[in-house]
Amino acid sequence: MREKRMQYYVELWKCLATLKMRVTYKELNEFSQRLTDWYDGEGGLFFSQTSTLQYFDIQIMIGIIIRRVLTRGMGVKEDEIVPEETVQIISSEVGKLRSALAKDIGTRRTTRLREFFRVGDV
Repeated sequence: MREKRMQYYVELWKCLATLKMRVTYKELNEFSQRLTDWYDGEGGLFFSQTSTLQYFDIQIMIGIIIRRVLTRGMGVKEDEIVPEETVQIISSEVGKLRSALAKDIGTRRTTRLREFFRVGDV
């Protein structure tokens, strides 16, 4: 299972790396579609629960941005640049997904001490 999961995760990792800090709404939508294609093309079968939640957080966030901006008559065109703050938020979520992927395949382990002092528990 780990080897098969790693094979699919490598593909997703490369796809996640394509998100640039300077991106148009069209490119953001295309990024989301590449993620969907990966997920629907068997990759999603290998997600842990944490990875699944992170993936859908990203997809929902992008979907809301695209719908609000492009379909609600806000006067924004798909070739306009997404605000940097918005891309930073999405990039942060992408980073969380990458961390979840790394944990799924065992390349990032949480130590007992770190687990004991998790942020939010203090």
